[in-house]
Amino acid sequence: MKLVAITLLAGLAVAVSTACGSSSTSEATGAHLTGYGATKDEFAKGKTPDKDKEDDCCFLPKQADGSDRWYAVMYDENDRVYTYGMSFVPTIVIAGAQNVIIGELPPDAKLVATLKRRTCKIMEYRSATIRQVFDETGGPWDILVSLTSSETIAPYTDFKITDISFSNVKAGDHSVQC
Repeated sequence: MKLVAITLLAGLAVAVSTACGSSSTSEATGAHLTGYGATKDEFAKGKTPDKDKEDDCCFLPKQADGSDRWYAVMYDENDRVYTYGMSFVPTIVIAGAQNVIIGELPPDAKLVATLKRRTCKIMEYRSATIRQVFDETGGPWDILVSLTSSETIAPYTDFKITDISFSNVKAGDHSVQC
């Protein structure tokens, strides 16, 4: 019985030490980012560019209203994605939007503020990975995620989200209009 317990504890110790704090340098520098903060090439992997648009700004699939899923994608001087929007037509609900956000942000991103306005919901995230990736730019490093409902639907509702936008913002700056 004691041998089984010791073996189990030793195995657990190995599993915990492997899982905690053993990330590689490439992970810490954002090499595996595929959404916000990713390089232009990493962001484009698995996505289909809209050939009718220039500057690698937009990616398919087309939504029911003809808009692209990823739009207004902008890259900094190091070809890192620092702002873009995602369109959802038909609409999605907040649970679906949260899944999308989790998939677009680095795994270490933490929600630090939420603000609901009449026409949108704003969520501010903070990530050590993003700070490291954009370190030489001097910031801002926080990620502002804006959720909006259709322009014809007011006020904002968690049950009919048509757009999710990602952009950089200074910590605590919620002056973005939506």
